Amino acid sequence: MVSPRKEKQIEKILFICSRETQRERERHRHRQRKKQAPGREPDAGHDSRSPGSRPEPKADAQRPNHPRPPARKSLLKSNKDPVIKRFLAWDKDLRVSDKYLLSMVIAYFSRAGLFSWQYQRIHFFLALYLANDMEEDNQAPKQAIFSFLYGKNRSQRPLFHKLRLQFIRSMGWRTRVSREECEEIQAFDPDLWVWGRDRTLIP
Repeated sequence: MVSPRKEKQIEKILFICSRETQRERERHRHRQRKKQAPGREPDAGHDSRSPGSRPEPKADAQRPNHPRPPARKSLLKSNKDPVIKRFLAWDKDLRVSDKYLLSMVIAYFSRAGLFSWQYQRIHFFLALYLANDMEEDNQAPKQAIFSFLYGKNRSQRPLFHKLRLQFIRSMGWRTRVSREECEEIQAFDPDLWVWGRDRTLIP
């Protein structure tokens, strides 16, 4: 059971991380504008960090698809977590955590823009739950996530869904991950333990 104090700590972590991610995106957009118009005088009345600033549509489109190193480090860190290790061992048929769904986890980590030390156990399960939401027709297996996180306590599920929405917001609501992007993520580090979780290899 997660105590009210622990709930507040988790919410605080996600709030701080979401705010830092927003600031990083705004700095990125500012750098992109400078690159696109090197000879243009800066607008003295415009502050990219101000609440009224509007993002330019091309800024996100120019981001590289492959995840940043902290995203991959975070997945490696997740594999050392005892609860996550038990969960992955339980999912022998890879119904909830095959290599493509875990590729999506890495993509989500990258889009959230957090540092590797900021990721907690909850982030892994939030990202994996969302990946199953997006890709799997059978939604029943993902319910096991709650058992590993909270045991038989169903009262924590509303908090989980609240944190899930906060996590999606930290990614700028970009939840779709193409198969090509998943394969690009896998090719970036082909020896990563994740890629052995291939459904096609199950007898």
